[in-house]
Order: sequence, then structure tokens, then C-alpha cells
Amino acid sequence: LLLRREALDEVGLFDEEFFLYSEETDLCRRLRRAGWAVRTFPAVTVVHHESQFSAAIPERRVNEMWRSRHRYWRKHHSALGARVAALCTGAQYALRAALAPALRRDVPGFAARMRLHARDAWRVAGPGLRELAEEWNRSHGRAAGTCGVTGRRSPAERWETPR
Repeated sequence: LLLRREALDEVGLFDEEFFLYSEETDLCRRLRRAGWAVRTFPAVTVVHHESQFSAAIPERRVNEMWRSRHRYWRKHHSALGARVAALCTGAQYALRAALAPALRRDVPGFAARMRLHARDAWRVAGPGLRELAEEWNRSHGRAAGTCGVTGRRSPAERWETPR
């Protein structure tokens, strides 16, 4: 994601309420609404290596993804539109879970993953990665809002807090 500084000054940084997913989609939507062009370049390939940390806890990762998706829908659509999107998306996952045996989806855990997505599309139930990070910070004596690796405050707090 490449951005002009003037564009960020106009629309603001990433919305920190999105912990891990949908933050770039939200930013692009705000840029478009402000009149900035958003371009994609299909010839460019970016490889995103999945975090081994979040891969080891798939339920929390799925919970966090759906929490962010619900936040995005509520932020940019009507309450009714957000609910309809959640119901339709959840129904799609539920159907995939039900049809998994007929579709010969022999991948271990496929139907269970689809059920988890369906459940969270309708209502996120359970903690996500945000809570895991907060638990880790507490157990390692880190203050809320600090980076678990560096121990420093988040960039937004550093910029907004006078020294």
C-alpha cells in the first residue's frame, strides 16, 4: 500500500479499532470518499507470509477477522445492510460446511472451519487476537497500548501525546 502524505493528512491514519483485519479496506474507502484515486496493479505480486503465531490459533484468528469485518460493515453501511451482509455471508459458509462431504472436501477440518466462519459471520463468539495480545502484555508487565516487541507506545499515541 503506497500513499501520498497529503492523503493521509486529509483522511487520517489506520483506524486503530481494527486490530488486524480490514484496516486497509477501511482506509481505501475513506480515501475514495475524500476524492483520492485508489489504484491496483494486477501485474504486481506481493507475497504475505502468514504469521506462524496466528496460524497456530486459527479460532482466535477467525474471531478477529469477523470482528473486523462486522466493524467495517457497521462503519460504512447501514445497520440493516451490515446485518444482511452478515446473514448472507454466514449462510454461504454454513452451506459449504453442510455440503463438504458431497463436494469431496477431504481436507481435514474443512467443515469445522466453515462452521466457525458461519458462526462468527452471524455473531462473533469468543476472544480474538486482540485479547491474546492484551493478555500477553499484562503477563509481561507491558502497559496497554504498547508494542509487545519493543515495549514502546503505539505510533498514534507517540504522535498525539506531547512530550
